[in-house]
Amino acid sequence: MPRRYSYRHKGLIKLFAILGALLGLGVCVWQIAGGAPNLLYLWAGITGRAGEVGFYILYVIGIVICVLTIMMALDSTAIPLHWVLCFVFGILILVFGGGVWALLLLVVAGTIGLVDELS
Repeated sequence: MPRRYSYRHKGLIKLFAILGALLGLGVCVWQIAGGAPNLLYLWAGITGRAGEVGFYILYVIGIVICVLTIMMALDSTAIPLHWVLCFVFGILILVFGGGVWALLLLVVAGTIGLVDELS
């Protein structure tokens, strides 16, 4: 059985992880609902979004990653709360359309966990 590390600042890590995941989830849902265009599509020169299956797949994967991040922060037995996972999920949320602010919140959570583990 793997050892589960107990952080001293576990509540703060959970707060930042949940806020980052909820922000990323909100951005992904807003993009699917027709919010502001994605910068990735603007740089690629893609203007029309109706019927683009790749557009929807990108944000659905982002929603799944946000839900996994929330599961990690809520002490799920399937995904343990660890600072490395905060960094990994933050990068994945950024790649799959969750936004930079969600990444920053998860990086803060991961940094708190790293400092807590090293001290």
